[in-house]
Amino acid sequence: MSLIRFLFNFILFGALFYLIWHFFPDTFNVLVSWVKAIIDFVQQAVLNIYHQVSSVAPKKEVEPVKTTLGLIMTFLK
Repeated sequence: MSLIRFLFNFILFGALFYLIWHFFPDTFNVLVSWVKAIIDFVQQAVLNIYHQVSSVAPKKEVEPVKTTLGLIMTFLK
């Protein structure tokens, strides 16, 4: 029953946005710019949180011999 309700609402929202786009193009452009501003804000917030966490987290030192490239370089010497 919830799938039918979801599909029905999906179609109605699609029709609503089509009507807004067709009859009120300026309003539709305002809605699109608001959504773009929200997406940019969330993206910037996630990037800021990532950079803060990565700057606080300790960096692990990897010994070159234990990596595959380190083993190859050891044998090539």
